[in-house]
Amino acid sequence: MARIEKITLRGAAFYYFNLVFTHVFGERMALFFFRKKAGKNKQKILSQMQSRVGELVPVDTVTTISLEDFRNNYYKPCIPLVIKGAAKDWDCSKIWTMDFFEKDFGNFDVIMNDNRGLIAKGEEQNFETLKMADYIRHLKTGGKKYLKFSPLFLRSEEKARYFDLNWLQKYRCDSGTRADIQLFIGGKGSSTPIHCAMIANLFIQVRGKKKWLLYPSCFTPAIDPPVARKFYFFSEVDPHNVDRARYPLFPYASGYEVTLDEGDVLWNPPYMWHAVYNLTDTIAVAYKFNYFSGALRSAPIMTLLSLMAVKPTIAEHLFHSTFRKKYIHLTRSQA
Repeated sequence: MARIEKITLRGAAFYYFNLVFTHVFGERMALFFFRKKAGKNKQKILSQMQSRVGELVPVDTVTTISLEDFRNNYYKPCIPLVIKGAAKDWDCSKIWTMDFFEKDFGNFDVIMNDNRGLIAKGEEQNFETLKMADYIRHLKTGGKKYLKFSPLFLRSEEKARYFDLNWLQKYRCDSGTRADIQLFIGGKGSSTPIHCAMIANLFIQVRGKKKWLLYPSCFTPAIDPPVARKFYFFSEVDPHNVDRARYPLFPYASGYEVTLDEGDVLWNPPYMWHAVYNLTDTIAVAYKFNYFSGALRSAPIMTLLSLMAVKPTIAEHLFHSTFRKKYIHLTRSQA
């Protein structure tokens, strides 16, 4: 059982205070009042982190796990877990292919989003709406557009056919909030930069192989996200090619790594930083839901900032996803 020790950094309190101040008053005011102190504080944190070795350890992987063990050892502590082959007998794993989506969902509109922080450098992807059939043909000819966070199954009454909803609801461990299902389809070599959010998810790998790097929220000062006033967080740090001048703390941060195979389900807790890489052409689904108590335990200040988001607000997001059946943060006006 590989676990990463959560660390408490001297200087983290000021780091998070500065995040909140910047969110409320803007970057110019924060720099005016705290530029020197922020620089000294970063050096203070760096002096502590230099005594540790940043490492990547495997995500715990099981073939079966009781609901009690999952709840006590992974869900409540917000530690990632892979349940191997949990979805291998679901209809999505049996019948989904690129050809399936081209034929059966070919006339559905899908959005290629270009949200800040969720598109990798070098990936030319603009905001546009395509027919699913046109998008699949784009992938088949070597195209690199990456369909992410697609609400295709918000509009479909067939989701109970493709997924074991009883299993998902059981391992959600909490029936108090509505869950969303989001579709991801991408070609080999596409990726999503490091990001995190208050929303938790059970991630189902349907086709292909996908590599994940995950970092606990205690390493947020090392990942150093900009204040964007969104309800998700992102960073431009590249775990494979770290700009040490810009992110001097990151080489000392520890994380988890795992490659998901077809039928695997990953428990991805709230505010678990993650970067994702498609090792092959892939089809996957995220079963997303609010896990507020876990978010609050993992990252109380980031939870506060999420609740204070304005691009869009949490209330706007919940209203549009619940009643209008769309994700407002994927629209051009919120990009």
